[in-house]
Amino acid sequence: MRLFGEYTGIAFQIKDDLFDYGSGQDIGKPTGLDIKEKKLTLPLIHALQQGTQERPTVDGGRGEEQERGQQSRGPFGRSRDPSKGIAHASKCMYGYRDKALKVLRGFPASEARDSLEGLVQLTVERTK
Repeated sequence: MRLFGEYTGIAFQIKDDLFDYGSGQDIGKPTGLDIKEKKLTLPLIHALQQGTQERPTVDGGRGEEQERGQQSRGPFGRSRDPSKGIAHASKCMYGYRDKALKVLRGFPASEARDSLEGLVQLTVERTK
């Protein structure tokens, strides 16, 4: 059950990190806070690793491009693609969901197990 808790908790945190890249509508918290606070979350780390050799900015896009009067592309730097980081983080989140469900399926079917499976599903499908 310790592993179940760890896997579910990691999936929950990744989902929370993904909310930071949402539209901010009806999720219950403002978006972009992790970036503004310079927190390196899984989506951002992956996007930075997959980008070009340019130096990434994690300061809301206030780097060389702003000094030269060019438009900023946000925390991913000039040629970073946030969708790569978001897709990677989503894949990881579902992987942890699957690991948690696999742990549960090692126990006999019961109302308690069904409830815990529902908790795991809620963790990754939540909208707030």
